Amino acid sequence: MDEMERAQKLEQFRAWVLGQENGACQMYEKAGSQSRKIVLEAEGCRGEVAFYPQEIVELCVISGAEDEHVFYLHFQMSSLDYAKERFQEMREAMDTLAVKQPVKVLLSCSCGMTTYYFVDKLNQTAKLLDLDYTFRAVSYTRLYSEGSQYDAIFLAPQVAYLCESVKKTLRHTCVQAIPPKLYASYDVRQFYELLDHTLLRDRVARSLPKPAPSPLTCTCDLPCKVLTIAFIREGREKVRAAVRVYERDGRIVYDSRDVMKPRFTIDDLKDICDIAFALHPDIGSISITMPGLINEEGVSLKLFQMERTDVSGQLSAKYGVQMIMENDANCIAIGYHASQKRFQSLSVLFQPVIGQVGGIGSIHEGQLIKGLRNVAGEIQYMPIIHDSILNPLWGTPEGARQLATQYLASVVSILGPELIVLVGKLFWDTEKLREELVQIIPESYVPEIRHVDDIREYMLLGATLAGTRALEKERAEKSGMEKEQTAKDKVRKGRTEKSGVWKDETEEERVAGVTGRQEVYGK
Repeated sequence: MDEMERAQKLEQFRAWVLGQENGACQMYEKAGSQSRKIVLEAEGCRGEVAFYPQEIVELCVISGAEDEHVFYLHFQMSSLDYAKERFQEMREAMDTLAVKQPVKVLLSCSCGMTTYYFVDKLNQTAKLLDLDYTFRAVSYTRLYSEGSQYDAIFLAPQVAYLCESVKKTLRHTCVQAIPPKLYASYDVRQFYELLDHTLLRDRVARSLPKPAPSPLTCTCDLPCKVLTIAFIREGREKVRAAVRVYERDGRIVYDSRDVMKPRFTIDDLKDICDIAFALHPDIGSISITMPGLINEEGVSLKLFQMERTDVSGQLSAKYGVQMIMENDANCIAIGYHASQKRFQSLSVLFQPVIGQVGGIGSIHEGQLIKGLRNVAGEIQYMPIIHDSILNPLWGTPEGARQLATQYLASVVSILGPELIVLVGKLFWDTEKLREELVQIIPESYVPEIRHVDDIREYMLLGATLAGTRALEKERAEKSGMEKEQTAKDKVRKGRTEKSGVWKDETEEERVAGVTGRQEVYGK
């Protein structure tokens, strides 16, 4: 599609969007220094449709309560129907926020029984006074897997001693212990006062600016300009895509806002690439890291509805560049290894979702261990995993730590890493995990253990380096094949009688030589 046709479709889409105004939102246009915007103001959120040069469209939804992006995507204009579908996705995200949701509060005790009666009284009061609150009770073993879906968590006195552990694990949810006197009396009025005070304090804390991590630069020269895409899993059904372009000297020349949406498909991946190639047409390769099993058969990932999907083949065919894909745990290991100089061998335990199996990425003497068909690190196949799934403590820091101790003991025994890096909400207490590991393996063999919260930079750097190494390996193999072919070609050349060195022959010389040899052999 040429630029003029894209521009025409862009104007058609802009006119169509302006015609979508309804009573649920107020719509107006806003001109910026680099873009034109259509703003949709709704209760609880704001939607923006921005139009940039090269017919690039940006859609985003910003939460009114916390003023943060909850939905973001961008694409280069091609199909009008496709653009309308993306706009509808944005409206769905807005509709979810526009509908005023009650404040969800979770109460937890040892087994959930003693909090059930209190929750019943709290819900009755909320209904009677028409308050926007909803309450639910769960046992401690289910607290971590379900707690992130709630606005506030209150712990009964039986489990109040675990309050700090819950706060460190569920860092994005406010957590509070219920005073024993209040809990014993089931004083609803006092509880509502405590709830309002806790939520207010949490809102103030969230409003404070948080420093963004500095980007990890690539210190080595790259064979070409590289587009790197890292799909970062943050929950059962929550994924964001970080996008970056590196120049040949390792400089970052494009660092997009993370793409955030409820569902990702191969089309979303193509949209990301379209924008990058429009801005940097000299990109020479694409490196992608994502969850799932990645091998020569393709990508298998239920979250993306992929089953042996040939992502590499589709993108290589469309953009005409080399395409490299690598597992997320492996890229975290590569990125972390490249960001420091002290350790040559390390293993990364990555478990992004509470209650689900993670993976392990390992570097030994500077080399990534991939194994047969990239199965190395797929701990889902270890017997200890199958035996532990039915354990009620599976989704708690205590249970996760016990399980991690078992398969990390295997890693230490087989690979002997100098460092173990833990990535996951349940693994913040590295000292206790080390203590349990020492019960299985002599302390002198147990390596240093670290915990990492933010993996975005490690994944981007790791994916870039993984792609570079794969590209260099492929080029080296191609060069080796060319040298081998050159050697074979030399074998096919003529040999002089005097020196025995092969030389190029004319057709006449070849025929004469063959005739002469036949005459000699005939004698």
